Amino acid sequence: MHLEFPLLSGGPAQGLADAGIETFEGDYAHYVVRETIQNSLDAKSDSTEVVEVTFTHQRLEKNDFPFFPDLQAALNSSRKMWGGASKEDRFFTEVDRQITYDSFDVLRIEDFGTTGVTGDESDDHSPWSALVQQRGASAKSTGTAAGSFGIGKDAPLAASAFRTILYSTTTEDGKSAFQGICRLATHLSRDGKKTQQTGFIGESYDSDLEVHPAIRNVEEIPTDFQRSSPGLSLWVLGFRYGGDSWQERFQEAAIANFWPAIHRGSLRIKIQDLTIDQTNLGSLIGSMASNPRIKEITPYYSSEVAPDKEFHEKLPIAGKCRLTLRSEPNYPRRIKMTRKSGMIIDSYRPRGSLIPFAGHFSCISDTGNTILRILEPPAHDKWDKDRGETKEEKKIIDEIRAWIRECIKKLNPQGHQTSFTEDQLSRHIPPISPEDLPDSGSSSGEPGIEGKPLEITLPQVNSHRPKITVKSDGAEGEGEGDGGGGDGEENESGE
Repeated sequence: MHLEFPLLSGGPAQGLADAGIETFEGDYAHYVVRETIQNSLDAKSDSTEVVEVTFTHQRLEKNDFPFFPDLQAALNSSRKMWGGASKEDRFFTEVDRQITYDSFDVLRIEDFGTTGVTGDESDDHSPWSALVQQRGASAKSTGTAAGSFGIGKDAPLAASAFRTILYSTTTEDGKSAFQGICRLATHLSRDGKKTQQTGFIGESYDSDLEVHPAIRNVEEIPTDFQRSSPGLSLWVLGFRYGGDSWQERFQEAAIANFWPAIHRGSLRIKIQDLTIDQTNLGSLIGSMASNPRIKEITPYYSSEVAPDKEFHEKLPIAGKCRLTLRSEPNYPRRIKMTRKSGMIIDSYRPRGSLIPFAGHFSCISDTGNTILRILEPPAHDKWDKDRGETKEEKKIIDEIRAWIRECIKKLNPQGHQTSFTEDQLSRHIPPISPEDLPDSGSSSGEPGIEGKPLEITLPQVNSHRPKITVKSDGAEGEGEGDGGGGDGEENESGE
């Protein structure tokens, strides 16, 4: 096993400033967690109910990697060609910190309950080719897939001091593959020829296929990198987070981005020795209440586990959708938005609502999920209707928002009516910003929430308030508000 960089062969030289990697610089925990978990959720096996993703920090010996001399030579050659600029020098300083010792930091990420990465390098349209062999391409098993090896696969590379990742997979039909990639910069090979930016770890170049193939004979895959069950494992070599702080950051990112999927029981995450699942999510959110990102998501989580009202509707374009709402003083009057994957994508703050609330919206239908995915940028952090081309793609966001506004009109916090003096009342009314006030002349075209004059009904904080579920015919029914998604979750299985 060795590392080979294809020759440049007259192409343009490529520096260290790689656009894909630069996208994920900075908050490595946030990006690595989001991108790797969403790809695992996309690859969920039909035979399992829960996808499990584990993150484990290790110190591994250089001798565990037969290709390490090739990597060290490529790094030294890249330094000679590109060193000197401040940003490049910072990169090589981090390399020196990791490479000086006989061992270095490694982050191992593994998923279970998934299909593994199917296909091989002979098929340009296979998931394996999209993951290892290609850039700017993705292979989706369904139209609702959130990631599946597009630009998001660069997030782990950004977290590697060596920009080197190893992949090992076993598929449900028992096929295995092992390969690594290293994305540095154009440099001189051992025989003095300029190389391309990306090198491959595995088998030697196959002139017939014109690729560097993966190792597919299990006996040739090092024991420590073999899998015993279907799924994907990857190793981030030279993991840029040292010490113990990485665990807290990854826990925060996992909960903040995937609490809907964890809450409904479709995702379990293990970070070193801590398991985050449906049974302990609430207690973890409570124990991390001082963390700003966890504090920010708490109202939305509360709206899911103890909603005042829960709505279900089959919209003409988006299909089956679900919305939970809860009102408490000082709640942000905002909705967190997800698709079937259960990852937070967007948020929406309807204008003109003076009743404080928080909510969680989920598009459940395959048709709606397919359209919404088209509207997401590579970071999957919003729905942008300007990315739409068809009539449905351009109208789906307005349709969803209009339905949310109608639901909010029906929100009447439960509790006892109380009389207040004017001074006392002012303490219970949340501050009103300009964006909360209806403005028919707004260039955004976003309507406010219309209706009768505002009636102030102050909620009594009570964990046993009845939950009201509103179905598509508008009928209301009461149920205990302590179930956290119980009845509503059963409706997320189809259109």
